[in-house]
Amino acid sequence: MYRWFWITCICLLCYNGNSKMTKLWEIWKYALGSFSDAKTKKYDDIIVIIRSTIFLSYLVTNCFIVSGVIRHWNPPDHVQSMRTR
Repeated sequence: MYRWFWITCICLLCYNGNSKMTKLWEIWKYALGSFSDAKTKKYDDIIVIIRSTIFLSYLVTNCFIVSGVIRHWNPPDHVQSMRTR
């Protein structure tokens, strides 16, 4: 799974066209907190990859937490039968 993520990131970094994908990459960069100064310009793409990885790990973790809560939201009947003992 992560292999495809890194391949996608490398392709985005190497792509220098003026297409919608480049514009989307720029918007994603600034949405994650990229700055437009000359001092950090060469590190912006690397920083956005790291921040995207952190964001995706948070997203996956939260999906597992929510799915666990939904799964145990309404307990099955055997739990209710244990309460009547």
